[in-house]
Amino acid sequence: MESIFYSSEQNFFWEKALKQDSIESSSILAESFLLVPKSNRKLKKLRFVLTLEYLYIIKSSNRLQKKKSNITFGLIEPFVESDDSSELTGFRVTKKGVFQDFYVEKPEVFDHWLSGLQKVCVFGSFFTELEIVEGLGVGLSADVNLVKDKGGNFYAAKSIPKSKLLRSKERIENLKREILINRQLEHPGLVHLHRVYECENFVHLIFDYLDSYDLCESISSHGRLTEEFTSLIIRKVLSTIHYLHAEGVTHRDIKLENILVGKNFEVKVIDLGFATKEVGKSRYGSPGYFAPEVIQKKPYNQKADIFSTGVMLYCMLFGDQPFQGDSAEEIISKNLECKVEFPEEEVSEEAKDLVLKMIEADPQKRITAAEAMLHPWILKYHNYDYLN
Repeated sequence: MESIFYSSEQNFFWEKALKQDSIESSSILAESFLLVPKSNRKLKKLRFVLTLEYLYIIKSSNRLQKKKSNITFGLIEPFVESDDSSELTGFRVTKKGVFQDFYVEKPEVFDHWLSGLQKVCVFGSFFTELEIVEGLGVGLSADVNLVKDKGGNFYAAKSIPKSKLLRSKERIENLKREILINRQLEHPGLVHLHRVYECENFVHLIFDYLDSYDLCESISSHGRLTEEFTSLIIRKVLSTIHYLHAEGVTHRDIKLENILVGKNFEVKVIDLGFATKEVGKSRYGSPGYFAPEVIQKKPYNQKADIFSTGVMLYCMLFGDQPFQGDSAEEIISKNLECKVEFPEEEVSEEAKDLVLKMIEADPQKRITAAEAMLHPWILKYHNYDYLN
C-alpha cells in the first residue's frame, strides 16, 4: 500500500540525535525497554522513549539520546511470531519505505506502546479491528460511519477517500494538520480522536461517538429555540472555543451543523478539518458564517470564530440566518455588508446585544469568547438546569 502521508522514500530509519535535543517528562507518550533484531538475527534490548515528535533510543541512566526517528504518520503493524518453543509479540513501524521491527517481553508493554503510538502514527488494520455498523452521514469530502470494535465499543469513523485527497497536495496537508491538531487537544466539548487508519482506498479518523443531533436538525424540525436553552448551548460552545483559542487554534468552520447535542445535554464542537494554528489568509468556512475580514482575504485571527458563533446564536434565537440570498454569492455579499436586522419575535434585548457584540464587523471591537461568557444574558441562565 502506498501511503499518502509520505511523498518520498529514504534509505534510513534512524538519524543521530543532536546534543541539544531534550526530552521533557510531560511530553513522553511511552518509555520502556524493547527488543530489536540485529544483523545476526539475535535480539538486542534497548531503551526507547516516544514523544509526539520523535522515537528515541536512549542511554537508560540519564535519558541521553543516542538516535532518533521522526515516525509521525508512520504505519504501525502489530504482529505475533511463533515457533515450536516460543511466541514473540511486537510491532513494525514503516515510514518512507523503510521499517523497524520492535519486540516486547510482556503483554502490558505491548499495550503501553500501542497506546502511545496511536497518538503519533497510523494503523493499517481497520477492517480486522473494527466493524462498520451503519452510515451516520455523507459529506462532500468524507463519509461518517458508526463502527464497533471487538470489545463492543462504538465510535464515529470519518472516512476520507484517498482519491479525493490525492487531487491536490493542499488536501493532504489539510488532513495532516487536522490530525495533528486533534491529537494535541483534550476538552469535554470536543470529540476525542482515538486512532487514524490508512487503508488502500481510505483514511479513517476514529472519534468518540455521541448519540446526538446537530443544531441545524433541531432548528429545521422545531424552529427557533428558547432563550434558556440557547444560552446554555452557547455558553458550552463558547467554553470550548475559549479553550481552542487558548491553545492557539482557530476552528474556521463554526456553524449549526458542527455543534452536536447529546441526550444528556452534552455539547460537542466537531470537525476541525479547517482548523489552523497560523494567522488565517485563505477563505475557509461556510457562506453566511464568514467574518468580513475573511471575505476580504485580510489576515484574520480567532475573532473570526466569534463572528461565526454570533451568526449561529442569531439562528438559534430567530430560527433563520441573518444573511440570506438566492445564491452563495448573494449570501456572501450580505455577509460582507454585515447589516443585522432583528425579526419581531419576542427575544430579549440582552440576547440581541450579545448577537451584535459577536457579529461586529470590526474584529478589533468584536468581543472574545471569554468576554462573551461573562455577558449578562449568558450569566442570567447560568444556573438553569435544562435536564430538570
